[in-house]
Amino acid sequence: SMRYHCSSGGLVSALLIFALEGGLIDGALVTRMSRDNPFRPEPFLARTRDEILSAAGSKYCPVAAGSALAEVLHTEGRYAVVGLPCHIQGLRKAEHSQPRLRERIVYRISIPCSLNYSFRGTERILKMLGIRPDQVETLEYRGRGWPGSMSIRLKSGIEQIIPLAEYFQELRPHSLRRCTLCSDMLGELSDLTCGDAWIPDVMRTDKVGSSFVVTRTADAEQLIEAAASKEA
Repeated sequence: SMRYHCSSGGLVSALLIFALEGGLIDGALVTRMSRDNPFRPEPFLARTRDEILSAAGSKYCPVAAGSALAEVLHTEGRYAVVGLPCHIQGLRKAEHSQPRLRERIVYRISIPCSLNYSFRGTERILKMLGIRPDQVETLEYRGRGWPGSMSIRLKSGIEQIIPLAEYFQELRPHSLRRCTLCSDMLGELSDLTCGDAWIPDVMRTDKVGSSFVVTRTADAEQLIEAAASKEA
């Protein structure tokens, strides 16, 4: 199921698919891991259900989400943008200087964040496992239930699964210094924020994944209510 394969409850993916299939948006700026390089995050404009699902799950490495904004600027349509709080801050500044961008973006969706990690963190995990980077076919940081696990699939067909708590020990020393100064962990400038429900009652019983959501605009509230009533 979507919930099982996403990081928390799959709510961002579900909302984007609902908005796309309902004609509310023409596409969404999201991030997947590159097909050419399993270690490189690739922001892109997803225009189909499958493309949206290809971007599911967290990426615990730096992501230059703004690189896909030029396509939004030069392509007619209505779009959603998914990013970390710092991405949404940059997006709001870009909208301020480019009014056309502001007209094209209908939903800004933030993923809560307290820290991100340099690419060295991922290199450290591979080293711990005795895996060379050139042996890796695909890498997924989260998914497979909640709180989830990392999957490293080798070109030989072997798959290594590492629980979240275990690989976070390796990532932690490589947290980005600028992240420790961040005062916006919930994406206050977004229209809505969706993330892991790290709530004791949920954590005790939920093995598939649950998302919490905070809406900040009438449009975002409407989107949530419309999607919820369709699911019911």
